[in-house]
Amino acid sequence: MISNPGFSFKNIVGKHQILPSMEYELPAWGSLYEDAIVCVGSPKLKDIYSEAKPLSKEENSIALKFASINIDDNDEILDFCNKYGLLTSSYIFANFRNSYIFFNDTKAGFSQRIPLPYQEREWVITYKKSVITMRFLIELDTAVRARNYQRIAEILCYICLDLTCLEFENNDESLPTRNTETYQYRHSFTMCATRHGYVQFFSDLNPDITEYILHFADDLLIDVELEKQLLRPRQYLQFDYPMWHHLTALFYGIATQAHIFVHPLGKVEFSKSFKEIDLSNYIKPETLIALGRAAISDIFKEHLHTVFPEIEYANGLPSASWRIPTLLDAMFLELFFRFSPIGEIRKCADPKCGKFFEWSPSKPNQKYCDNICAMRVAKRNQRARERERQKKELSE
Repeated sequence: MISNPGFSFKNIVGKHQILPSMEYELPAWGSLYEDAIVCVGSPKLKDIYSEAKPLSKEENSIALKFASINIDDNDEILDFCNKYGLLTSSYIFANFRNSYIFFNDTKAGFSQRIPLPYQEREWVITYKKSVITMRFLIELDTAVRARNYQRIAEILCYICLDLTCLEFENNDESLPTRNTETYQYRHSFTMCATRHGYVQFFSDLNPDITEYILHFADDLLIDVELEKQLLRPRQYLQFDYPMWHHLTALFYGIATQAHIFVHPLGKVEFSKSFKEIDLSNYIKPETLIALGRAAISDIFKEHLHTVFPEIEYANGLPSASWRIPTLLDAMFLELFFRFSPIGEIRKCADPKCGKFFEWSPSKPNQKYCDNICAMRVAKRNQRARERERQKKELSE
């Protein structure tokens, strides 16, 4: 589907284990943050992406492998880490300056010589949430194309209203660095929930966020009214923009008719069937599609805002390269190249698989990631038909 995207990325890899966070200077903020993935083996630099290896097939896609990880299987998580390293690396971060030039070394070579006071590590929950974000990005694109309004609404609830992120400090009212409308909305909603009694990182978090949605909608309307009365300048200017306005209408429309439960690991539930929730007075179907598209655009912006071209030197000669801070950024860059107007990324139709594959118009009937899954489903359906036939014969 695509040609060589033209970027390379090296990461620190080694043997990994899941160990208690507190042993590695990571605070255990409630039950969600008790465990860390730690590089316990000798780390080494490894080519993860290379310009010499085109990414034209989904079999070569590290991003699609990552999005397909079963987050309930720690062995699967560790296997990915052992092959490709952690999502972030202090070695890589430490080499974003030009120091390597003054030591007559390559950037990759210099990265291996940087001393660190601690082992490479990150929270398990942060890793799992990154998997969910990438998976939801792909599923949101599928839902928008299929006009699946319920799935669009569920994913928007998670990426805009999840209160268990580590992105914001409770007392930080400043605008976030990744200044997208979706990110600002999540930031402002978290701050509002905190003012109305939510305690961030509380171990017994109630996933029912309905009251905070209603509080936030009220705060936005009060903000507009106070400005009209010349009592204070607006705090939420983004509410004038279509995305914030329609997101609030969507969430408010659901919250006035049902409870909304947003679980930390991606599950979103409504207390009544989505078909029973009447949103006709709050948001139009086409507007919900537009919200999905806007969120897709923002997720890419948030994960690529630190990726940009740079000149690297090797043996005194310049070469064009990309400054990519983390493996997560590199995978989103790969996924960015894989998004195409003539094809799309789909989830395997085998409910027991969970992998993603690149669908294209040249194979319009493809539903499975490979022939193995197609055969497995066919045999499963055949056995089901046989059981149904036997049951019918016995009843006669």
